Amino acid sequence: MRKKKTIKIDDKEITIRELRVKDILEVFDSFGEKNLSDIQGQIETFLPRVTDAKLKDLKDMAPSEITLLYDAFREVNASFFDMARSAGLDRFIADIKATILKDFSELFAGSLKPVIGKS
Repeated sequence: MRKKKTIKIDDKEITIRELRVKDILEVFDSFGEKNLSDIQGQIETFLPRVTDAKLKDLKDMAPSEITLLYDAFREVNASFFDMARSAGLDRFIADIKATILKDFSELFAGSLKPVIGKS
């Protein structure tokens, strides 16, 4: 049976599900082929595979709440992380995480309004 965990953030319950083998293969394929220039599209495609949270929900969360989601994801997908580590894919996973964090930063920075006006 596929593992899952429900966490509560504010008044919303969010369920995190374990990746299936086909999900894992598609994740590896998508990160190998794409440059992640469209991080929002990537997130919107990936989220339904592992959670009932939407991109809008993530945008409304504080970074500490995103960390709660990631921790739950890591917990229910411990087998995936163990397999990746055994296969020597630690670096690949670290690169994915770094890319996602970088692209999230760019996504959020791009949505901010300039503080200093043009001269």
